[in-house]
Amino acid sequence: MEFWNREAYKIAKKVTGGHELYTDLVAHVFLLLHKKEIPEDELPKVFARYCWNQWTWTESKFNKTFRCFSFEEAKNKANDEEETISSNEQYKDILYAYLSDISETKEDMFIKGVAQMYLKGMTYRKIREKTGLSLSLIHRTMKKLKHDLFNYTYEHRNGKSIADIQSP
Repeated sequence: MEFWNREAYKIAKKVTGGHELYTDLVAHVFLLLHKKEIPEDELPKVFARYCWNQWTWTESKFNKTFRCFSFEEAKNKANDEEETISSNEQYKDILYAYLSDISETKEDMFIKGVAQMYLKGMTYRKIREKTGLSLSLIHRTMKKLKHDLFNYTYEHRNGKSIADIQSP
């Protein structure tokens, strides 16, 4: 444990040449190594190798996440994040609009009820414990929700549902 409190930071600082991201590198490499069974005497050597690889390889996950090598790359990354956030908000609005629509059938009410439990963070197993439904039924219900939601979004964008277009 002493290694992760002091020595790891010293090694990472040497590898990065004192760069301010050395503490983030320690945390990143710790997450890579924590499930591996590495003997205590080999840990500094393995840690140093992982640090070096993550720091120097331009395609490493650490470099892609924490280090941008040019202004253009940083600008593109920021724009991508903004687009992702705005598109996620759009999808969230569509989902909430679908769930708040007044259901015409008991089947729709059932599907929306299971979906709301899932969106509140319940796993399929927790939903099963709470409702007594089988996992396969919950899975089929979520699959039906995805299908209905696709039709709902398509209908609200183009005015017709897929079922209306595909039926002869």
